[in-house]
Amino acid sequence: MRSGHRSMYPTSAPGWTAKHSSALCAKASRWDGDKLTAGQPIYVTLTGGEDETVAFVVNVNTTRPVFSLSAVRSVTGSPAYARNTWTKDNVKLTITATHPEMVATYYYSIDEGATWKKITLKADGTYTFNVSCDPDTELERVYKFKSVAASGSTYGETSYQIKIDKVGLTSVVLSGAIEGGKPAYSSAVTLTANKAATYSYTFTAPGGEPVVKSAGGMVIGRQLGDSGSYTNITATDKVGNTLSVPDFIIAKKPDLAVEASGDTATFTVTNTTPDDLTLEYYSDENRAWTPLDGNTFVAEQTKEYRFRATNNLSGALSSVIRITLTV
Repeated sequence: MRSGHRSMYPTSAPGWTAKHSSALCAKASRWDGDKLTAGQPIYVTLTGGEDETVAFVVNVNTTRPVFSLSAVRSVTGSPAYARNTWTKDNVKLTITATHPEMVATYYYSIDEGATWKKITLKADGTYTFNVSCDPDTELERVYKFKSVAASGSTYGETSYQIKIDKVGLTSVVLSGAIEGGKPAYSSAVTLTANKAATYSYTFTAPGGEPVVKSAGGMVIGRQLGDSGSYTNITATDKVGNTLSVPDFIIAKKPDLAVEASGDTATFTVTNTTPDDLTLEYYSDENRAWTPLDGNTFVAEQTKEYRFRATNNLSGALSSVIRITLTV
């Protein structure tokens, strides 16, 4: 029996070129113990006829049919769109094959992989999806992609979420009606928009300086309860639509405290500035509420007196305090 080696070298697919002809049988064994190192050749021995052994090297192409995804907003300048973020614009989502010359099939799914549809790439190895929704609606859609090589192997399965919001920010209703465009006076005000929004505003506490604040958080309704004035109020939704809100003032019920000593009563009021406040006293003698000048009262007779405070902006009354003063 003769034994000899013949060499065969692969050229471009699909053919081979043999330096010496040989009749090959179907049996093949790998010399590397069935272990493959990426980028390295596989050594194969084929036996043909009764006395011929042919050895040749198969160079393995380990390139995979991978792809990339990119997206832009469908507006002038085509600014980039970041996946899984809200936008008010339509979106163009493009799949690009990294190696378009390879024999492979590309698929997409919009039902979490329950069904897959074939993508027909253009000559440049790309395909673009135009993603949109109707006016006054929202869209949240997850695209899944994968590639399948000629061998049947699947590569690069990945997902890309797009979120479009075309619901306009059209109204913000305030508890405590605004009449004639004038500020509302209330113990609390709830801002209720037609959709989730955040609120920024300038707040001035009684006797304080203006401070720019934000109510924070995307919510339908937001209650504000600190005493003071609210101006420059703006509602902003998740895609950047803005809406101005009328100014208002929160004027709470005054909290009245009284310290008495002998014939003198001294008053302390919180929640209301002195400029917006009226202090009054009542006695059985005059049977009427009488305004006080300042925050001190001196009795002329020994008897019980009643005291109260009124918020002039809202008309809210404090609790009535009864004290007996002695002269």
